[in-house]
Amino acid sequence: MRSELECLNCILRQGITTTRLTDSEPEVQFQAVRKVLKYLSTITDLSPSPAELSTPAYRIVKETTGKQDPYQKLKEESSKHTKNHLEEIVKIIRESDQPLWTAGHLAVIGNTIDFGIFKAEDINIEKDLLTMLRQPLAIDEYCYFEKILSQKKELLYITDNAGEVYFDYLFGREIQRHFPHLKIYFVVRSEPVINDATLKEGQEAGLDTIGSILTTGNDEIGLPLHKADSTVREIWNRNPVIISKGQGNFETLNQQHGDIFFLLKAKCSIVAHEMGVKLYDVVFKYRH
Repeated sequence: MRSELECLNCILRQGITTTRLTDSEPEVQFQAVRKVLKYLSTITDLSPSPAELSTPAYRIVKETTGKQDPYQKLKEESSKHTKNHLEEIVKIIRESDQPLWTAGHLAVIGNTIDFGIFKAEDINIEKDLLTMLRQPLAIDEYCYFEKILSQKKELLYITDNAGEVYFDYLFGREIQRHFPHLKIYFVVRSEPVINDATLKEGQEAGLDTIGSILTTGNDEIGLPLHKADSTVREIWNRNPVIISKGQGNFETLNQQHGDIFFLLKAKCSIVAHEMGVKLYDVVFKYRH
């Protein structure tokens, strides 16, 4: 999808937020934001996706502040808190009449929740997740999912946030159990960008115990295929079933060919409009 004017404001906001997370000296932060503003002034074409236009802003912040992973602490916290509640999440799947459906919808929920809720001791995580499962999705095309999986030999699972990969692990495990013939590949970022999962978070979540972990080959937000690692592109060209988690991946892949299931929450009006849903709607969308 192409960018819109509103994306420019969002890029600046992301630049400021990321700069604050570096805990750098005020003058260094100021210089980082100035450079982001300068970068914005050089944008002459809105045809690239919002994810692709945003990536340089994150690089500027990292280079200026010297902090290569500004979101490291947040990633560690979200992973820790989610891991601490895996028992409750596994229980929901195990007791479900449709464990694969449940694991899949929990994977969508993983893209919607504030991982900060896992910190609160007075919150019943199991109850909250069950409540979320009962809420209908704005687009729910899971009905195609099992049929497509049965027809394919490979699954390319493109991950998103660090804490979220534990939900991806559980979904992948159920897929493996129901479709043992499938070869599963999980794709994570090669380098830190925002709070996306890298190889470190993927391995900690156990993705390598149910499939192979591949890296994107860069620090791009989303997965612009023309910039992706050759192995990822080779597998994509073999026509696997594809699971794409989150907005950044949708922004860069929604015009690609293939059997793609987009699992995400529309967190901005531009993406919501592109998908034909309302802001903050949640979808399990099949595109082919």
